[in-house]
Parts: sequence; structure tokens; C-alpha cells
Amino acid sequence: MTGPIDAISSVTAGAAAPATPASSTATTSVFDPQTFLKLLVAQLSHQDPLNPTDSSTYIAEEAQFAMVQTMNTMNQLMTNLYHDMQTSSAVALIGKTVTYTASDGTPVTGVVAAAMPGSNGPMLRIGSTTVPLSAITEVTEPAQ
Repeated sequence: MTGPIDAISSVTAGAAAPATPASSTATTSVFDPQTFLKLLVAQLSHQDPLNPTDSSTYIAEEAQFAMVQTMNTMNQLMTNLYHDMQTSSAVALIGKTVTYTASDGTPVTGVVAAAMPGSNGPMLRIGSTTVPLSAITEVTEPAQ
């Protein structure tokens, strides 16, 4: 007969690995509702019949699980919002004169021609150079 730890380990070993966050898709958590139910069944099937676990313990576990799920969802939504705000900021700079620090440490000024997504945040095309949004040190209105 397997013990409760063996049953829980076999349930969690088959769980899906966390997905890489993306701005348009939700991530898959290791502890999804199916995994929680499998763990609950494992706990119930391996408890001592002469000394059963109090039902309030299961209610507390479900409440904690729901809270963790809600926090994970909120975290993903906040991450998506942050990326959307960065993208909006980058798009708002199109046509503006900006200053950034070049790789040699000198300040460079130019007009933002385009904004595009990058692996570490939005990128701006200034002349023939692609610059990360985070490198911008000054923004001014273009001279008329």
C-alpha cells in the first residue's frame, strides 16, 4: 500500500510545468483545480478512519487554494498591464525627439520613427538605430 506522501508525489509529478508568461495568454499553474482535487482525494483516501481530519481543514485548504489562484491571475493581469503600458509609452514617442545614451556613453538625439516589441521591452527605431525604451533619457517636442 502506498502512503499519502507517495500518492501526493505521484499526483504532483504528473502536473504540468509552468508556462512561460506571454502578454496575450494566461499561464498554466502547477496547482490547477484538477491537481487540487487529486490531492484532496489522496488525503481522504489515506487518512486514518478512526481519527478523520476535520472538515474545516479541507475548507481552509480550498480557501487557500482559491486565494493562490486569484493572486496568480492578478499577477498575470498586472504583468500584462505593465507590458501594455510600456508599449503605449513607446508608441506615444513616435515623432518625438528623444535623447538616449549610446553604447560608448555619448548622448545621441534623434526622432523616433517606429516602435516595436522586443524581448526585454519595447524598442524604438531612431534613424537607423534600434534603442530600448529604457535607454531614453529625455523626450522633447520636435522643432516646428
